[in-house]
Amino acid sequence: MPLKEKRRMTMHGLSRWGVVLTACLGAALTTSGGDKFVLVREGTDQAPIIVAQDATPFTRIAAGELAGFIEKISGARPMILEEMPDPLPERAIWIGLQPFFRKIFPDTDFELRHAEEILIVADGRNLVIAGRDIWDPQNHVRQLSRGRTVENVQREYGTVNAIYTFVQDFLDVRWLWPGSLGEDIPQRATIEFAPFEYRYHPQFRGRIGLFSRCSLAKEGFRTASADQNWARYQRLLFDSLDIPGGHAYGDWWERFHETHPEYLALQPD
Repeated sequence: MPLKEKRRMTMHGLSRWGVVLTACLGAALTTSGGDKFVLVREGTDQAPIIVAQDATPFTRIAAGELAGFIEKISGARPMILEEMPDPLPERAIWIGLQPFFRKIFPDTDFELRHAEEILIVADGRNLVIAGRDIWDPQNHVRQLSRGRTVENVQREYGTVNAIYTFVQDFLDVRWLWPGSLGEDIPQRATIEFAPFEYRYHPQFRGRIGLFSRCSLAKEGFRTASADQNWARYQRLLFDSLDIPGGHAYGDWWERFHETHPEYLALQPD
């Protein structure tokens, strides 16, 4: 993805855990001034990852990978929860948008107005990793050639790309080339952050282009290759603008090299 761009922008399609739940959380979840958010402390005491109940399948996959990278860095693997815990944890990593975030972060704009916009925000108790997700769970299968299909296709994968952005830009993980040998993972027993807010939306919505052999359309995510994984981590795989291409103009030399040479590459002679 391009370089960071800190702007106050957007958010679309809030997750739904209900008005009652929002009211209950209003008193329980509050900001805590300038305290640091401690993701892991000395290899233990890790904050759990709480995934929105209406999260997409690819978001759940990315949340599992987030836990895996935290474990590789610190030796501690966060618990992944897909239901609201009772009692609430002292600290938590929230994946996907929730209505009650407005109470936790009253000064943060949770409207995602731009395509694929992501928002990562932390205070002393809560870390939110979310993005604009657009998909239809009743219409998520893409038909490919030769009778093949890809399932769980989204129009926008904001939260998925937000997770991999967090892993790269805030956990300092690098994927230099496909495969485990290309992973550069720092080692630190404590992972913590001062309060911050980061938002971004990509300037290029069609990104798989030159890496089309890594796209979901090749074999589908069920048989993901190392190349496909690398494209996913680089935020190339889950783009929102499909630009189909192919080979063409193969007969233009014969047709036009005499009548319209300007159509063709100009040679030194």
